[in-house]
Amino acid sequence: MQADSGKFTATLYQPLSGTLSGTIESYAQTNTIDVTVTLTTATNFNVTGTVTSSTNTCFGDLTINGTAAQQYGASVASGDLINMYASDSNGDVVAFLFSATDQNGNALSPAWPSQAYVTYYVLAGPCSGNSGTDSPFHKVEQAPVKHAPVRPRSMR
Repeated sequence: MQADSGKFTATLYQPLSGTLSGTIESYAQTNTIDVTVTLTTATNFNVTGTVTSSTNTCFGDLTINGTAAQQYGASVASGDLINMYASDSNGDVVAFLFSATDQNGNALSPAWPSQAYVTYYVLAGPCSGNSGTDSPFHKVEQAPVKHAPVRPRSMR
């Protein structure tokens, strides 16, 4: 850093893992696409999981770090960013960028890992060249399982 001096702030971000759901919109302003992403961030920062959509076949059944996706790069987490590539058996490959800030650099509230801002670019397949962004994806929380009370039986 030679003659540089000054202060900086470092922030430790929690790993983004679990299921997130949101709606992405193409920059071409075509139909919005409902997407669900289930991902795991490993201790070595590698990201794996799936991307699904019932409203668009190009996002229908993608595997994060799938065989075709690996040709474009590794899916990794770094601080408040996840850069990931997902592909399917039909040749669709989509790059995603998950961020803790919106397109203007403003921190999301609630903060990461409760939600993430997503940008995408379709690299290969029928939707190649399509790109866009979203309103934040929100983490899908599992509702606690409620058990019915057990009533004692009488023996007669």
